[in-house]
Amino acid sequence: MKRTHRFIAALLIAVSLAVPVAVSAQNISFGVKAGFNLTNTVDKEYIAGSYYKSNLMNAKPGFNIGMMAEVDIIKYFAVRSGLFLTTRGYTTDRYLGVEYNSFNYYLNVPVDFIGKYRFGNVVVSAFIGPSIYYGLWGKTHLYLFSDSTGAFITDVEYKTFADILEAEHEDSRIALNRFDVGLNIGLGAEFTHSIQVGLNYDFGLRNINSPKYKTDNPEIVRQGTLMVTVAWLFLNM
Repeated sequence: MKRTHRFIAALLIAVSLAVPVAVSAQNISFGVKAGFNLTNTVDKEYIAGSYYKSNLMNAKPGFNIGMMAEVDIIKYFAVRSGLFLTTRGYTTDRYLGVEYNSFNYYLNVPVDFIGKYRFGNVVVSAFIGPSIYYGLWGKTHLYLFSDSTGAFITDVEYKTFADILEAEHEDSRIALNRFDVGLNIGLGAEFTHSIQVGLNYDFGLRNINSPKYKTDNPEIVRQGTLMVTVAWLFLNM
């Protein structure tokens, strides 16, 4: 319940950033946007008084899709937001007979502050802004192998966002918090007043690790997402 309240509060903050500029807008465009994701997960463990980055995490491909709105404030400045279904996840290399494969669905609300300039028929842009994530559902597979022979033993599937981890191998499981906040930075271009392409990276700012046992120095997990997107603007007001 607390995580839901945090998401609602963050969503209200994002809306409060976008609404005042919309009131003074010169033009408002609505559209649909979709694209490719590549999630990078950084895992740091506390060992002997310091945090060390794990080299076991691998990037995970995925997708994003949703509705967007862009508000032109002045000639060279705009604000864009939307509501998207996006995926994030990770895989790991085998270590001590254990591998992980996680694939998760999030509700994503970015608020981008855009600087733009026209070159002929093309409008190029750069943008930066906050991004809010809320985990909807997801599955993580814990693969166990024999240390001696390397033979596959079993596949333990569990919910990524489970609040309480119960069942066998629970101490080996990695659970994630549903709520995350990022800083989105990217470049884009617009063609024919209706087609946009973009390339951005969303830097995860929160530790989304949800450890079973509370400690003074918990393991730190952060996720950043590279996105390549295409948008179609179908309505201008």
